[in-house]
Amino acid sequence: MEEFQKIVANLELYKVPILEPKNPYWKENGICFEDYDHYKIIVSDLRITK
Repeated sequence: MEEFQKIVANLELYKVPILEPKNPYWKENGICFEDYDHYKIIVSDLRITK
């Protein structure tokens, strides 16, 4: 969770626009931004558990 907060802080610091993902799941569980090559990147603080 701390890593996620650092990522969000850096996105804000560098004024990276946050986009709305097409998938409703990620609208609720992550944030989306576009990289330099115009790929959409989803970042989430969810953990995979088995």
